[in-house]
Amino acid sequence: VNMPDSTDAYLDKIKALQDVGGGFRWYPQFPVSPYLTREVSFLLTRLHMLTKGKPGEQVNTKAVHYLLEQRIDSAYFSSSDLRTLYVALWSDVRLSKEEQKKVDYLLKLAKKVEPDEMGYEGQALLALVWNKDGEQRKAKRFVEAFKKYLVTSPDRGSYIEFPKGSFVSIDRKLHIHVQMMEALGKVMPEETKLLSGMRRYLLQQKRTQEW
Repeated sequence: VNMPDSTDAYLDKIKALQDVGGGFRWYPQFPVSPYLTREVSFLLTRLHMLTKGKPGEQVNTKAVHYLLEQRIDSAYFSSSDLRTLYVALWSDVRLSKEEQKKVDYLLKLAKKVEPDEMGYEGQALLALVWNKDGEQRKAKRFVEAFKKYLVTSPDRGSYIEFPKGSFVSIDRKLHIHVQMMEALGKVMPEETKLLSGMRRYLLQQKRTQEW
């Protein structure tokens, strides 16, 4: 597969579903969905982090502006706020003064959140937020919070062992696993053995899952 051509083709499809205001809709003529916009922006931010290039930059810039504009003034820090904060910081989008004020306010709210109040994904995302904001001590606290639950097997690698009968789907487990890998790699890159084990587990899952 020619990756650049493939990326451009998918970006063209995404652009076709983006509203002039930056939000995304599920299908043409559908209303804009803040949830979908957040998820698309999340993935485009990941693409930006991986490529350090231009793919999706213009599309994501509009999406980030939309998400910050839609953020309701509230003292409650939600999971949606956390994802918005992640994309606002890691997308490297240039923000207006008003948008920066919103980001600063979200960071202020995030400071009140303790690691044990979040699940594995939330811990990983907040670790990445503090890492990008230059708060390395806070970032390490959140990584340590999920790191202690990782188990290592010679055959399977390193992973979170969810309780038997858990309602968490395999897709969701992989998403959480990748999020933790990202956080560990950014905050504690010296953990090469653990990161190698997490990569091994991920590749083992690819042998048995269609993704």
